[in-house]
Amino acid sequence: MTLRRYVVFVYLITITLSAQIDDNSTWVDQNGLVRVKVDRTEGKICSVSWDDEDAKVLCRGLGKTNSKSYIKYDQSAPTLIADVKCVGTELRLEDCHYSVLGGNVTCSPTYSSWNSAGAYCYNSNDEVTYSTEHVRYGRVLATRNGYERYLCKNGDFSYHHANVVCWNMGYKAGEIFEMEHLSMSQNPSWWKNSFECQGKEPLLGACIRSTWEDITPPYFDQNVCIYHTPSVLCHGSARLHTELFNSSGVVGLYHDDAYRAICSDDFDSKAVAVVCNSLGFAGGFKAPSNSYSSYNYYTRIANLTCSGTEKSLDQCSYDYSTSPSCNSGPATVACIDPNDPDSVLPDGSTKIVNQKVLIKLHDIWGTICYDNWDDVDAKTVCKQHGFDDGQSLQLSRDSRLPRWYKNVTCQDGTDQTLETCEKSTNTDYCYYTFDAGAYCFNDTDKVTFSFTDSNTTNYGRLQITRENKTHHLCDKSGYFNYQEMKFVCKEMGFITGQEYVDLKSRVYSDYWSNNLNCKNSVPTLDACTSDSWKEETTNSNECQYNVPSIFCYGNVRLHTDFFNATGFLKVYKDNRYQMVCQNNFGSKQLNVVCNELGFHHGGRLIPSEAYRGFYGNIPNGYTCGGNEKSIIDCTSFDASPCEQPATVACFESLEEKLAGTGSVKMSIDDIVLMMVDGVWGTICADGFDDNTATVMCKQQGYEHGISIIKSERYAKPMLTESVNCIGSETRLNDCQIDLVTDNGTQCSNDKRAGVKCYNSADINQYSLVDGDGYRYGRLMVTHNNKTGYVCSRDSYFDNDDAHVLCKQLGFTTGERYNMPSFQNPFGTRFWSNNLDCSSNEPNVDTCMKGVWMKIIHDGMDTCPYHVPSVFCYGQVRLHTKFLNTSGAVLIRHNDRWVSVCSDAFDDNAARVVCGELGFIRDEGKTLSTNSFYDSIVPMNWSPYILSLNCTGNENYVSDCNSTYNGTYGICDAYNYAVVSCKPYTTTTSIPTTQSYLQTTYNSLLPIASTNQTRWLSDKRVSVYVNGMWSGICHSGFDDIDASVFCKEFGFNKGIALQKYVPDHQPRYRYNIQCSGTEFSILDCPYDTYDGDNGTCHYYSDASAFCFNNNTCKLNFFLSSALL
Repeated sequence: MTLRRYVVFVYLITITLSAQIDDNSTWVDQNGLVRVKVDRTEGKICSVSWDDEDAKVLCRGLGKTNSKSYIKYDQSAPTLIADVKCVGTELRLEDCHYSVLGGNVTCSPTYSSWNSAGAYCYNSNDEVTYSTEHVRYGRVLATRNGYERYLCKNGDFSYHHANVVCWNMGYKAGEIFEMEHLSMSQNPSWWKNSFECQGKEPLLGACIRSTWEDITPPYFDQNVCIYHTPSVLCHGSARLHTELFNSSGVVGLYHDDAYRAICSDDFDSKAVAVVCNSLGFAGGFKAPSNSYSSYNYYTRIANLTCSGTEKSLDQCSYDYSTSPSCNSGPATVACIDPNDPDSVLPDGSTKIVNQKVLIKLHDIWGTICYDNWDDVDAKTVCKQHGFDDGQSLQLSRDSRLPRWYKNVTCQDGTDQTLETCEKSTNTDYCYYTFDAGAYCFNDTDKVTFSFTDSNTTNYGRLQITRENKTHHLCDKSGYFNYQEMKFVCKEMGFITGQEYVDLKSRVYSDYWSNNLNCKNSVPTLDACTSDSWKEETTNSNECQYNVPSIFCYGNVRLHTDFFNATGFLKVYKDNRYQMVCQNNFGSKQLNVVCNELGFHHGGRLIPSEAYRGFYGNIPNGYTCGGNEKSIIDCTSFDASPCEQPATVACFESLEEKLAGTGSVKMSIDDIVLMMVDGVWGTICADGFDDNTATVMCKQQGYEHGISIIKSERYAKPMLTESVNCIGSETRLNDCQIDLVTDNGTQCSNDKRAGVKCYNSADINQYSLVDGDGYRYGRLMVTHNNKTGYVCSRDSYFDNDDAHVLCKQLGFTTGERYNMPSFQNPFGTRFWSNNLDCSSNEPNVDTCMKGVWMKIIHDGMDTCPYHVPSVFCYGQVRLHTKFLNTSGAVLIRHNDRWVSVCSDAFDDNAARVVCGELGFIRDEGKTLSTNSFYDSIVPMNWSPYILSLNCTGNENYVSDCNSTYNGTYGICDAYNYAVVSCKPYTTTTSIPTTQSYLQTTYNSLLPIASTNQTRWLSDKRVSVYVNGMWSGICHSGFDDIDASVFCKEFGFNKGIALQKYVPDHQPRYRYNIQCSGTEFSILDCPYDTYDGDNGTCHYYSDASAFCFNNNTCKLNFFLSSALL
């Protein structure tokens, strides 16, 4: 397939500085972005100078009485308008002063991440009010239509959302506050919606992305909102730098959109009282300004003066400066919390919280530096709290707490409390930077371990015995980490261990369950638990998948994992595994080592270069008699200087020991293995070409072979330097072969030779369907003369896979492309395989990791959700990707995308670009070079094509004359060639794609249609956009939009419906906003993309019920709406 057969021709019109905003062409899209059209090109307004007066005029023109301005980030559309200045009395935004971008008119916001004008337009009686269950914190409540209910979030709810909620309630800032889930026994009710906040929205209403849903008992799905009720904690003018309800910390005063630290010089008891009382505490104390070494406020406030009666700190007088005169550190307080029983404890008291040792000083709980902290110190504090014993722990620094002491030294049996131990209060420098911790335990807490499902004692699924009951361990944390495996193995007499993936599968058993998280060496597994131990039965689905499988290593191991018989020899010595010198390492040492590893046929040394060598001195040597049970029983000696490690290959069987050299086979992942003196090894990929691969494959009984490079980590040694075949040989052993030696290797990399063998009958044909017919769509394969969708369930389809596929189809590269799920996939044919490309394969077939399996969908398998979708590119694209019609021009050069300098880029060149992209020449326009400045510059596409000279008659950009230069700075900085194109809306016959869907009900059969719109039998709206039929997002689709749509088919009225139906149509129009006067729904304003937390990803298509006023009956409408 070639790209040339799909070319169309266009010409472009340049936007000049005399251009202006089109009449009635300003609106706010569903994401709150202000959109405009200039000479029919859609774009955005620069955020610089955008203010409330501008938003007021805009919203007035849109029929709304209230407005708020804010700024947003957007890189999907070009910047067209800047320098908007409204007086406030204008009727429309078009009547205000503004400038069209271009020439000397630019858009340069202080922060490029806030580049776009935003507006929230609303009527007072439409606005929802928000509150929390408690003063300042709790679950969020929404009051709408006079009913107060919990807020239910559909999608993400981040700290941005929390901030906006708290602003809505009159506070200065907010944060997420975790609370327990609501109980269904309370019969809660919710107002549900989707929200997308970027952090600058003035009200939560500006973040709304869908329509309100009323969730009240009885529930269709009781879990729909129970886990999605957000909770927040709001902050006023003063807060502490520590989290949530901590009663001590550095004081922050909200000024100029941020909390600022206060100089401690004039911060007195009256100021302390105002701070603590406003935070809900019962007074407090001023703490030393150096109590906290880490806080996230800049000191900007000085000369704070309070009378003590102020309700909030911002009512006190103060001076603000970016460099205030301050002789001390930040103001720090310790407030008295009447609800904390520990607040009355005197200085010197200790407590242990989450294994961290805390000690009280200046009425503030603080930490202890880990320097010199040992088991005696931990034992002292544990006994102080009623335990038998304790072990020291090294814990991460908690910067929210001050550090009071370091170099604690307790005397075992002498010091009864931590307060009497020696310690230093100078904590300016703490070598380890960690906090001191203690694991406290009683003598009865220890458990024993054993393995199941294994042939030896050093591996298996883990069991524990406690309370005289033995069950499999269930780790509900979901991850049994290295420290936990190391502890288990040491308890069983080994040195260390790792997860044994070969046994990682479902286990049906009884269990001891807990949440485990060991952070360092511990005396018992209980030190890692966060809950109490529970006995659970085999019915626990969670435990069935969370039984750890461990492989333990003893004093001797190879650097390769598990049962591998080859690798660098490592012996445990001086508390670590160390390499062994190969000098004087002979058959006796080999016999001892291989026997100890479980191989009883001896072994041999192989070149260390087989594992890409080892560099450095290896001081350890061993002399053995040959009968020792372990190499640690042999005599050790200093082998320095030695640079070659003992690289061992133990024979796994007597047959392998006697096998010699020359046998070949393929691994399960297509790596070529060759036997060299009884040891299986890999081959360097250098020079291993298709001729050599063909010889290898013919030797295995295939007709053809393709060489591939395998770069993943592999346990087998690389023993063969090169294999070079002419192609006529019958065996690989007949080719020229060079082996790896200890003198070095000429292999330029550690990539191994692999092959993909196939017969002529195995070659598959691939195509893209359900898209535009050639550039994008779902992946289909014809295998064994049967065509079906590709199903790749066991691997994530990514851009590497798309790149290989698109190159095979004749394009330059491609990307993963999201398309909606199937509609009614029953009876659809799928071909299931595991597709996993690394981007350098010659075709898709070489990426397949399994065998093809035919599946006719019966509703049980998941193939409809695992069909890859791809978008392929030719030699030219726009930086905004996919089907976007405006953006910077990128050209494929030397397998990478490079931009085009605008210095010599004229209308002729732009015509060719838009033509090659398949857009209309007459409607294309060049845009200002800085229209997309904010989204182009971060991508580092510095101009490389210095000039692109076209006559305008070329079919392809490659036919134009161009000058390439790889040097930065030749072109004027960031002068990227930018174009805006328009897609076709054709009245010619509509192309169709052959469908392999076999359904009993064809929902795509239209009730009525024109050349550009269709009303489908299931009431969905369908429009012809970008060369194919597509849906419209339901969000924002109302009765006015439905009426405009229905009038196209002769009806005089329409009502908007919402259909949750999986569909294979894409959606290219969102937030349709018809006024009611349009002749076609295609004439209505719309957005071109869904938001990041889009409301259309759950199969929600706009649908309409069309009728005439004199014939519609209510019961007929209701029955039809349910179809």
